Amino acid sequence: MTINMIILILRHKSLSTKQIYAFAIYSVVPMLAMAIQAFFFGIHLIAMSTVISALFMHIYIISDQSERLHREEAENAKLKLDILLAQIRPHFLFNTLTGIKHLCGKDPVRAEEAIDQLTKYLRHNMDSLTADIPIPFERELEHVKQYINIQKIRFGDELTVDYDIEYSDFSMPTLTLQPLVENAVTYGIRRSESGTGKVTILTYKSGKMIRIIVEDDGCGFDVNSLYDDTDRSHVGISNVRERIRSISNGTLEIESAPGHGTRVIITIPDIE
Repeated sequence: MTINMIILILRHKSLSTKQIYAFAIYSVVPMLAMAIQAFFFGIHLIAMSTVISALFMHIYIISDQSERLHREEAENAKLKLDILLAQIRPHFLFNTLTGIKHLCGKDPVRAEEAIDQLTKYLRHNMDSLTADIPIPFERELEHVKQYINIQKIRFGDELTVDYDIEYSDFSMPTLTLQPLVENAVTYGIRRSESGTGKVTILTYKSGKMIRIIVEDDGCGFDVNSLYDDTDRSHVGISNVRERIRSISNGTLEIESAPGHGTRVIITIPDIE
């Protein structure tokens, strides 16, 4: 117990107040009981002090776990909010609604289809806030297609998307593929010199691993800028990477250079 107290004193700066109290009671109470027991015959006092010390330590552990759970819930709530804000941006809605407005006069049938696509797109985003488990890839891909259909209202044939889906029998975290496609369109294709280009989405299985790749032939960028907190252009990347890691135990890698397009590779284990 003396050794425990010495260690506690030496390391008290790295411990919280609650931890210091918990470990101090755990060490001090039995030590006092031992000192008193030296003058009185019997073992009841030592046993009682041990129980009290263990009880305090148990209360501390439960309290610490509860605090960690609340912190994780708060972080998850913030992460979900960040995802929502990244996906439903005001200028995206404004541009989409403006495009639909013009279609209402020229092509009412297509305008109705566009409204249906936008409704499904927004509903998927809202439903994703409560989704903490992977969803079928085909459902996530359908969300991407809804987004592409909405963007084609504005860009038409200036935007081309190829789907090379070799393997689709797997699940992945919701709202992970669409943000990558959005970045490819917004910051790859539209910022290139011509403002036109192609996005390719492909999947395949290699052994026990599944790879989902999103690549574009746009302007490219310096990958180091992703670690610059002042650069807001590549939104959602950190959220996507964290969701893939925490939900599917996967990874996300980015290959890009200015003028050479961008390639994003998601790798997740195949769970059969």
